[in-house]
Amino acid sequence: MILKLNKLGKSTANELQQLANQLNVHIDGILDFRNIRAPLGNGSYIILLRLDSGVGHWVCVCNNEYFDSMGLGPPRILGDMKCNNKQFQGTYDNYCGLWSLLYLYSKQHNQPDIFRNFYDLNTEVSRR
Repeated sequence: MILKLNKLGKSTANELQQLANQLNVHIDGILDFRNIRAPLGNGSYIILLRLDSGVGHWVCVCNNEYFDSMGLGPPRILGDMKCNNKQFQGTYDNYCGLWSLLYLYSKQHNQPDIFRNFYDLNTEVSRR
C-alpha cells in the first residue's frame, strides 16, 4: 500500500506513523515540541515545532542526534547534540516530515550514504 499525503506534501502525525510502519522505521514517539521539558535521551522521535501562527515544521531526534531538513540546530530544551547543517528542503517546500523519516530510516537501516548526494539548498529565494 502506498501512503497518499495531504496536498503539497504536508503530512500529519498519523500519516508519518503509517509511512514509518511501511518502511520498517521504529518511532518511540511523535511529540509536540511545546510538551517537551527536558532532553529526550536515546530513541527515535519525530517532533513538531509549532509557531504561534499555527504553522508546523517536522524535525527528528535519533539517539541524541538532531535532524532538521532546513539545516538549523536544535532548540535549547533538547540539550547539546550533534546536528546536520545542510539544508535539504527548499525554503517554501512542505516535505519536512518525509525528510525526517528518511533520516530515521538511514540511521536504523545503516544507510548513512543516503544523504551524501543531496545538494545543500541553503539559498534564499524570494517569492513574487
